[in-house]
Amino acid sequence: ELSILLRLVEVKFGAIEDDDKERLSQLNHEQIKRASARILTATTLEDVL
Repeated sequence: ELSILLRLVEVKFGAIEDDDKERLSQLNHEQIKRASARILTATTLEDVL
């Protein structure tokens, strides 16, 4: 699930900074599910997180 979220973020916002990759990799299962849904309407990475 994390790899899919990372790919979605990359497609929507471009290359992911290392700090942001680290933040995303620390999300638990439920947080990843919520972030994956939020990416549909997000305008920034902060909206996803």
